[in-house]
Amino acid sequence: ASSRDVVITARPIYPVTKVLEREWPLKFRLESLPVVLNQAMYNTATLLLVSTFSAAVLSFGFIGREAVSVYKIPSRSMDPTILSGDLLLVEKISSKIGAKPHRGEIVLFKPPQKLKAVVAATGGRVGPR
Repeated sequence: ASSRDVVITARPIYPVTKVLEREWPLKFRLESLPVVLNQAMYNTATLLLVSTFSAAVLSFGFIGREAVSVYKIPSRSMDPTILSGDLLLVEKISSKIGAKPHRGEIVLFKPPQKLKAVVAATGGRVGPR
């Protein structure tokens, strides 16, 4: 059967106003309906949408992994400033672009390799008291 042979029957599923009141159901040929998207346009739009969404999710995941981390404090070594079980949202970009820490900031690093550098950057020193 070709599209010329297909007849569509339509009727409202909700009550209509008097302006729209007519003899229901309406019957019309499929070829008389306007075509908004053909199959190629639909496939292209779907491909673009899925590709864009996938790229956004991957980019957000990569940037998020490189820019921000969440750490849970396992011990009481920083009491009373940071309590055991606290969660820290750590921004990692400033250290990668070379920004120096300021006095009073909480700095996460892998000890002891950067301890002296972090303390010295704020004007302090490491050594016996």
